[in-house]
Amino acid sequence: MTFNENVVTYESDSPSTSTNSTKSSTNYSNLIPIDCLPFQRIANVIEPTCLDENNEPYLFNAWIVNLTSPVQTRDLIRFSTHHRLEDKKCERTKHLRRIRKAFPYENVDCGPHTATSNLPGLDYCISVLLAEATPDLTKDKVKQLLSRTSAQVTDLDPYILKVPSRRATTGEEYNACQKYWPVSFTPKAQFVNGFTYDYWDVRKLDWVMNGLDKAKSLAYEAKSRGELPIAAHVSSPPIEIPVPPGYPPPTPNMTALGYDTRCSSGNPLNHAIFNCVRKVGELRYKADAETTTINGNDNEKRSSSTQPNTTANNTPTLSGLNACQNGAEYLCTSLTLFSTHEPCMMCAMALVHSRVRDIYFLKKSTSSGGCGSVYGVHEMQNLNHHFEAWCLNSEHPLSNGLDLDDHISP
Repeated sequence: MTFNENVVTYESDSPSTSTNSTKSSTNYSNLIPIDCLPFQRIANVIEPTCLDENNEPYLFNAWIVNLTSPVQTRDLIRFSTHHRLEDKKCERTKHLRRIRKAFPYENVDCGPHTATSNLPGLDYCISVLLAEATPDLTKDKVKQLLSRTSAQVTDLDPYILKVPSRRATTGEEYNACQKYWPVSFTPKAQFVNGFTYDYWDVRKLDWVMNGLDKAKSLAYEAKSRGELPIAAHVSSPPIEIPVPPGYPPPTPNMTALGYDTRCSSGNPLNHAIFNCVRKVGELRYKADAETTTINGNDNEKRSSSTQPNTTANNTPTLSGLNACQNGAEYLCTSLTLFSTHEPCMMCAMALVHSRVRDIYFLKKSTSSGGCGSVYGVHEMQNLNHHFEAWCLNSEHPLSNGLDLDDHISP
């Protein structure tokens, strides 16, 4: 890996994802470290560290038992799994390993009888995590549940132990957690099918800047028509730009524009982002109509091809933008939104419901922003969808202009 003016050239000999090739070389060139981007990622909840300011893991109390015989393992695992299924707070323990094997030289806490906790005839202790130690789950109740599980575990003595409250994503976090209890280690993938969380491809940066520039131009057009200078643009990424793993493939060639029309319509709900998402819905409705009725023939159904239909000059037609391709009937699954201003809370919730993948905006909305300035709707843990939010640095020339009064909610 080499660095040259904030651009990285990375070469990998990882196997190709193609099914007809067993070995190939992938050249990741012109990658920009995220720290060198002209953007600030708005993230306060997503990807939290598991260590505090003293580099110690955040902890909570859990019920633990030490085995007195290896044959107890199966019954305890069954108890643990059963209790997790009934426990509404099982999210608190899913990152923790069920069993810990500890040797005396590791100096780990094996309960009130650490000195005599080793298995008979062995030089190590095996402990099993049962459940989170909630106020309702007392020691007497734990022993009662154990007695119902099996006669072999009835006499075990449960005790409370502090265990890590979050999974480890770095080697440092993993080592710190091991002193208390083993946790799952799930580091970020460096490169998956050409995508990396730590770098941007220069083609992605160009595409994002062009998208923001298009939104800004549309906002000035709206201003010339007597509207508020707020605009948004939804787009699918070009096929050559790698996308994060785990997302459905975006609908190719999808583009929708919208600007604020509250002044002309008199409707306070006609925000730019609302209008833009509504435009996506209209395109999908028209696409569905075109793919089920072509040239007035109701019997001619949509093509089974996943590629968009094109005209003679290779311009994609709406029949290539079918909703099935975008997954689960959501309007903006795996799509990207570019906006002149940070979405308000209402618009941010609309983006959650439409399943947008990420958004980029030019200016923060300090009095009503729903993506970091006032609320963090895009990363609220009690919602069933999250998306990335990025704001262009205020000193970048593209962020100049389009100022709004504080009482205006974009």
